[in-house]
Amino acid sequence: MDDTIIRNFRLGDREKADASEVLPLAHEHALQSAGAAFHALADTMPQMVWSTLPDGSHDYYNARWYEFTGVPVGSTDGGGWAEMFHEDDQPAAWERWTHSLATGETSDGVKDFLRHLETDRGCCVRTRNQRLCGLRNFFGFLSYERPDLTVESARVKDIKGKRGPKGLIDYLDETEMDVLLAAIEGEDAGAIRDRAMFTLAYSLGLRVSELTGLTLDRMFLGSNPEVLIHGKGQARDRMSLTPTCVSVLENWIAARRSQGSVARVFLNRVGKPITRSGVADRLAKYVKIAEKRCPSIARKRVTPHVLRHSCAMRILHEHHDPRLVARFLRHRDYSSVEIYLHASTREKNRLMFDLGDTGIKRGSFAERSSSVLDALKNARKQVDAPAEN
Repeated sequence: MDDTIIRNFRLGDREKADASEVLPLAHEHALQSAGAAFHALADTMPQMVWSTLPDGSHDYYNARWYEFTGVPVGSTDGGGWAEMFHEDDQPAAWERWTHSLATGETSDGVKDFLRHLETDRGCCVRTRNQRLCGLRNFFGFLSYERPDLTVESARVKDIKGKRGPKGLIDYLDETEMDVLLAAIEGEDAGAIRDRAMFTLAYSLGLRVSELTGLTLDRMFLGSNPEVLIHGKGQARDRMSLTPTCVSVLENWIAARRSQGSVARVFLNRVGKPITRSGVADRLAKYVKIAEKRCPSIARKRVTPHVLRHSCAMRILHEHHDPRLVARFLRHRDYSSVEIYLHASTREKNRLMFDLGDTGIKRGSFAERSSSVLDALKNARKQVDAPAEN
């Protein structure tokens, strides 16, 4: 396809083209398909996307632009976009846009957007990196569909992600999990379902998508009970069911009522498959009850994914092997389970005091010092005490 065809192609109105710009039929269909794919992708993005002609005149805006600005479709074509800025900011916007047209630099605009996320909107580094990932994918698609934008796309894809602080995960220990599951009281259909749902999620370390997507034909409750998990990346894995899981699942299957031939195991009160938000709402209800019985739960942010973390910590404390955790939770590699080693004080104590002769003895934290010097003085007293005797 020559440069003339690309130059004459607009993502906006096609009916304004001159008769001399009519493309061959095959090229016309190809360009229409590319334009439709671009529009479909751009309209699903949470960011505002637009396109311009070679002279810098805007000829397309995605749905997010019109949703954010509230202006009629087509009213900001050409140079009308500047009216969306405050009158004091319009000169600077025009200057930056004119510079971009003259130099072809687009990555500065992306960097400005990323800085805006962190400074003006107060987004964290993870949010910033997620937005950058989406923009990289979009510009990768754009370079494939528009070869003339390959250099600009490469500039955007060359922007590096930031390394941010990694927070500790929340998890419930065995006692706290027992309190949480005991908070599910009653024998109505909702309580029976929730008891089965959260027991299964904790016992097998299921993701919410794996839990809500479980179907009846992938669950076997007879001899050698097991369940077939459809995980991330089309992964398939068979997991054995404990007697407790079998018992609560049998109770739920007996009480389960579906509307029509619904194959999902866990349904809501109207007989439809339960959603992610439905799982979160039911868990939040029982967390409030459990907090009154076990105050330590109130210090943690308990979400459905925390049940998966709790399962991982239980396995780590029982077997002291991160590889088993990675295998049981169906992780792709072992590095992804390092977060559990950082979160487990029990494992840190075991490494310090129970493995090898390090000369370090377990201490008591009953007496707390207000400063480092006081702590050192107390330690010196403890060391000198046996010598004085």
